[in-house]
Amino acid sequence: MPPEPIENAADKSQPIEQPPGNPVPKDVNLPELAAVDSQSERNAPSATATEEARTSFEPEKPSETKKPQQQKDEAPKDELPRVKTLFSQSANDDPVARAALGNMSPGQRVNELCMTELSQQLAHESSKYWNAALPSYSLTNQTVVDVRKGVFTSGGNWYGIQFRCEVNADATKILSFAYKVGGLIPRSQYAKYKIRD
Repeated sequence: MPPEPIENAADKSQPIEQPPGNPVPKDVNLPELAAVDSQSERNAPSATATEEARTSFEPEKPSETKKPQQQKDEAPKDELPRVKTLFSQSANDDPVARAALGNMSPGQRVNELCMTELSQQLAHESSKYWNAALPSYSLTNQTVVDVRKGVFTSGGNWYGIQFRCEVNADATKILSFAYKVGGLIPRSQYAKYKIRD
């Protein structure tokens, strides 16, 4: 019995299986792409024996040393993260609170607004800061309180705090607020922070 001829896969015209997914509608004509050899050196023109291979190398110019530019949404390392929600606005919308603020000097109003905001931010950050006792801080200028080495106490523990609070010129509204809570201050460092035991 003569051996059966081996069928060549290329000779058989079987339908090409499409990957799972949405089929291409029949009214859409897809462009036909020519297959390219993956080894590009085979596609290059051949050099003749009379031609000499020419290469041109230019030394790479040293790049200028530039400081990496910060992206717009990146804050400098010493800048504090800004809050997304100001809570003191709702606390100070009370007519009694507004009347009380109106009887204060501008400096006292700035301090009251900023301490109210800090208190609200801490309470919303963690329940362990709910009843935080905050000291008063001095104004950096007429509309800003900027504290980099502050402290506050809550639940018998002392914590480090950094914050920056900016109010409008009338000292009636907070324009921006940023803060960062530091770690728990150990008793051995109370003197460094001037904390009385």
